[in-house]
Amino acid sequence: MNYSKLILSVINRLKPLEPINSKKVYKEKFANIIPEGTYYKILERMTKANKIERIGKGIYCIPKKTEFGTITNCCENIVKEYTKNNSGMLVDYKMYFEKKLTTQVAKKICIFSNDVDFDKRTFNNVVILKKDIEFNEINKSIIRIFEVLENYNKIEEFNKANFSKMLFKYLEDFNDEAVQKVLEKIKYKKRTIAFLKEILDVNKKDNSLNNYLSNLSKYEIPYEEIKDAFTFEQRYIQ
Repeated sequence: MNYSKLILSVINRLKPLEPINSKKVYKEKFANIIPEGTYYKILERMTKANKIERIGKGIYCIPKKTEFGTITNCCENIVKEYTKNNSGMLVDYKMYFEKKLTTQVAKKICIFSNDVDFDKRTFNNVVILKKDIEFNEINKSIIRIFEVLENYNKIEEFNKANFSKMLFKYLEDFNDEAVQKVLEKIKYKKRTIAFLKEILDVNKKDNSLNNYLSNLSKYEIPYEEIKDAFTFEQRYIQ
């Protein structure tokens, strides 16, 4: 059996720039056919022959041929691959930009994903972090709030007015149990939890976030700013 032709026949069914997870492909297609060491040696030879491109540890793609040259940047497809079917979400500046919280364009793309077999990995300018949680709409909305509060004073050109709108919408459907489940899976700083608790408290939203905090500690959060910018009680009354 010609192992190289067999591997190539499977890979050639994929679209150019589609991420190829070598470990996953081996388990699904070749585990009972090709010795694992032989499989990876063939991938190495295919890479040297420019039939595939290595974009990160264990991840490859078929280069895209164009009249202007060869394209190997598959960032867009990596994002799709690791966020599909509630398997992940965008965070950091890509998320801030898409949610109109900043005009700063992301220099790198950061993803939380549960569909990975590593804790952290970088492909091109995409960073993927493993988070063992379902990325349904409720969890994603909670994570977005926590991510912004965690980096509140670091976000460049931060649009507080748009964040205030995001908070208002979030508070309408606030679910304390869902927040607890997120905190079981993703660790945030105590000051970030205290920040959200203060917002919830001034908006008279019952919550259990005090269980994650110390009554003896004074957390570095903008208490006065919260009361001025993030209190929505009057809007609920209207």
